[in-house]
Amino acid sequence: MRGQTLFAAVASFVAVVSAQGLSPEELNSLPSPVIEAVPVGAAPQNITYDASDAFDDAYQGFSDAPARRVKRDAACAVQPTGSGPQSTPDSDTGFLNSAVYPQSANDARTPSGWSLVFQNKQAAISTSAYMGYKTYTSYDVSQCAADCLQMSACQSFNIFYERDPSLNPADSCPDPASTVVIKCSFWGTQLQPSALTNKGQYRNKFHVVIAGSNGYQVTSPTYDVEGFSGFST
Repeated sequence: MRGQTLFAAVASFVAVVSAQGLSPEELNSLPSPVIEAVPVGAAPQNITYDASDAFDDAYQGFSDAPARRVKRDAACAVQPTGSGPQSTPDSDTGFLNSAVYPQSANDARTPSGWSLVFQNKQAAISTSAYMGYKTYTSYDVSQCAADCLQMSACQSFNIFYERDPSLNPADSCPDPASTVVIKCSFWGTQLQPSALTNKGQYRNKFHVVIAGSNGYQVTSPTYDVEGFSGFST
C-alpha cells in the first residue's frame, strides 16, 4: 500500500463506505497513513497517483483483504549496478567507516529555496506521502531538488548512499559483493529527523546499510501548495 495515495483517497473512500452503511465506529477505524521506506535496489521507482487504485488500496487495508503478491527476482539474479564509490574493505563496517560518504554529505551546498533538515546521517527517511526515488551517477543535491520540483506537491527529498547486493542474496550466494547506489527519495510531506528510522536491513547474510544521508525541504515552492505559507523553523 502506498502512503501518499491514502491521503488522496480519504475523501472518496469515506463517501463510499458511508453510503454502504458503515457505523461511525467503523469509519473511525479507517487505516492510518502508511509509513514507508525506500525499497532496496538501484532501479528507480516513480509513484503515480491513481484514484481507483488508491481506493482499492485503502479498502484493502480497512477490510483486511489478502495483500497483493510482489514479484521478486530469482535467487542470485544480477542486480542493477550503482554509481557510488566502493568502500574498502567490502563490508558493512567498511562502508559505515568510510570517509568518502560523509565528505560528500558535508560538502553539499543547500540549493536556493530549500532548507537543510539533517546532514550526514547513517539512516534514511521512513514516513508517509512517499513519491518514489531516483538514482544518480553523483551525489547531486541540486539535481535532486530540481527533480523534486518537477513533481506536483513534492515538498522534500532525502539523498544518500546505500550499500546494496550485486546479486539477489540466497542460500547459494548469501553475502555477494556490494554495489553502492546514490539514491534520492521524494516526499509529499515535511521531513523530521525523528523519521530517520531506515538504517538498512539484512538480506540473507548481506547487510544493506546507509551513509551520507542529507534531507532537505522546500521553503519557496515554485508551485501552489494549498494552505502552505512557509515552514516554521
